[in-house]
Amino acid sequence: MKRRPVLSMPASWAAPALLLAGCSSSASVDPSLPAWSKIQIESLRKWASSAAEDALPQFSTGQLDAALDSGDENAIRLRALELAEQLASAHLRGCAGADERAEWFMKDDADSANLRGRLVDTLVSGASLDGFFTGLRPAHPGYAALREALVSETDPARRLTLARNMERWR
Repeated sequence: MKRRPVLSMPASWAAPALLLAGCSSSASVDPSLPAWSKIQIESLRKWASSAAEDALPQFSTGQLDAALDSGDENAIRLRALELAEQLASAHLRGCAGADERAEWFMKDDADSANLRGRLVDTLVSGASLDGFFTGLRPAHPGYAALREALVSETDPARRLTLARNMERWR
């Protein structure tokens, strides 16, 4: 019977080998960043790409895409959270600066308190991001009518007028 050689390592390698055995190939995940499911990531991408339907600027998914390509879970969580917060703030409060808002003579009563907390609660509960973002839009029928008109309007000047009026509702 032929004997197989026993593979062994020098004793001086044992301690480093034991230390390395406990290491993983990926860094630990930051528990302060909420996890995102694939469905939630796709929903976020959809909302970013359709921002113009609410007369909002185009939101880039470039940093999120780069994080997804890297496979770095912390980067994915951070970039998704940042993009979602930007979108949420735009849907709730709009994108007009204070100087533009000053001439509107309207009280800003958008409830932006704890926006991140509400977003995190949505993610943790597994609830739909569609419901979260839709709930941030103005609920008034006047806003809905402007949004519907924007979709079909082709004249750039009228689209701008509709967009400005939608911004005032936020």
